[in-house]
Formats: sequence, C-alpha cells, structure tokens
Amino acid sequence: MNLPIRSQIVALALLMSASAFAQDRVPRDGLPSWLVSKMKRYDGLPEEQAPLGIWQITREGQPAYLEIAPCCDQYNPLFDAKGQRICAPTGGFHGGGDMKCPNPADPRTKVRLVWVHPKSADQNPPAPQLSKE
Repeated sequence: MNLPIRSQIVALALLMSASAFAQDRVPRDGLPSWLVSKMKRYDGLPEEQAPLGIWQITREGQPAYLEIAPCCDQYNPLFDAKGQRICAPTGGFHGGGDMKCPNPADPRTKVRLVWVHPKSADQNPPAPQLSKE
C-alpha cells in the first residue's frame, strides 16, 4: 500500500507519541510489593468493579500512589510508599476529595501511570489533575 508522504509522516508521529505515553509507565518491578499485590487483585476483577487507574506522584519528595475510583462520587485515595492511606485529594460528591490534603502532590510533580485494567479500552487514560495552579 502506497500512502502519500504526508500520511506516512502523520502515521509515524502518532505511533511515536503513543509509544512515548506507554514508555512513561512505571515498571511493576520498581513498585512496592503491597501495590503489586493490589494490582494483581484488580487484574482479576471485572473491569467495571476495578479502579480506573493507579497513578504515581511525588508527595513530600517521596513516591505516592493515587487510585482513581471506578465510578460516581467515590473518593480517590492517595497512599504513601508504604501503603498507608494519606487522604483522598479528589473524588466524592463535589469532586474535591475529603479535604484532608489540599496539596497532595509536590509542585510540578510528574504524574505517571502505574496501572490500568488489562481489559480497559483506554490503556493510556489522561492523567488526573491535582494541581491548583
């Protein structure tokens, strides 16, 4: 199949941007064991019962993990590197979380995807918005 050069360039750019998103995922072997166990449990759940995703952020200079609830008006808990629940910075009826951590992430933290359900149609969901900037 001969595509015009413009189409080939667009296709190549799309492939490169898609692979860049996939490469920004945190590898499982670098994650705490409690989180890997949790992700394995979620892998076995029906997609509609599992979280929408788990994201790694930086909080007070340390990794922290934000779990996005599967639906409607649920809090999105934030866990520290040891698996202790810190707060819920987002979610709930009003979307503002439990109000226990107004600054959940360090300024300009890199939000990186850790996990998404293997059967999810969107393997590169948009990152959650944590910054008030």
